Amino acid sequence: MPLVMRWKTDVETPTPPRLFGLNHPILALGSCFAAALGNRLHALRLPVLTNPFGTLYNPASIATLLRLAATGERPADEAYFEADGLWGCWLVDTLFSSPTLAECKARVEDALHQTHEWLRRASLVVITLGTDRAYVLRSTGAVVGNCHRQPSALFDERRLGVDGSVEALRTGLEAVWSLNPDAHVLLTVSPYRYNKYGMHGSQLSKAALLLAADQVVGGDERVGYFPAYEILLDELRDYRFYADDLLHPSATAADYIVERFLDTHLDERAKEWVRRWQPLAQALAHRPLHPGSAAHARFVAKTQADIAALEHDFSLHN
Repeated sequence: MPLVMRWKTDVETPTPPRLFGLNHPILALGSCFAAALGNRLHALRLPVLTNPFGTLYNPASIATLLRLAATGERPADEAYFEADGLWGCWLVDTLFSSPTLAECKARVEDALHQTHEWLRRASLVVITLGTDRAYVLRSTGAVVGNCHRQPSALFDERRLGVDGSVEALRTGLEAVWSLNPDAHVLLTVSPYRYNKYGMHGSQLSKAALLLAADQVVGGDERVGYFPAYEILLDELRDYRFYADDLLHPSATAADYIVERFLDTHLDERAKEWVRRWQPLAQALAHRPLHPGSAAHARFVAKTQADIAALEHDFSLHN
């Protein structure tokens, strides 16, 4: 019997061909882990653009928006629709719904322009795949990014499968590299379970995505894979690490997975920044008992001085 008992299996995280630092912009796009990663990177004051089109689930929708953003194309007119007094766009999240068509178009095109500019200088593009199931608008045959709670009769459900997912991903990545040949791409699969498909159906969908990601990564050093899905299922194999719905990872689990990402993908200077910034971030989030007191004023002044010193040490400016 070993002197120290092991209480979990460890998931190996592949070593990336290059590390990323404080001046390397990151685009995080796709499903749950993209948002979890991007929001935490933002909290650490690392340069990241997170889900500019809202949450995206399937490879085809992600590829379409990457292509539009990279090429500067605008969505076709049939991508927009009106329902219940609001205009929406089938390609993006409901967050873009607007009172007028002009406003909806402007918001979608602004997001595409912002993504284009970010992609142009991005060092890392993280794509998180949620499901290989896509919904096709019957009137146009186009895959939608979001059904916008519209009647199911408007859509056909389709499984992209391994081949369809590979084709979509390669189309999206080629668009990225046509704009920015130096961008590195990191594929992940969201650990969230889709109960509406049934647990077996959810696993089949994840299996297709895992196989597709493996094919796309292949021997191409421009593409890597990060095992967010495997870390939750195999390393954090306990319901303690799930949210109340028992389907999403808990905040603790998301923090752990993101820490694994930071440990394997950040260079030493960026890691040092994270180590020194975290206690300051906690200080900024502190809720004082007596906001107007002299003690709180001294606490705020010291925190601001510590932040200024840290920015000076790393040659960062607001």
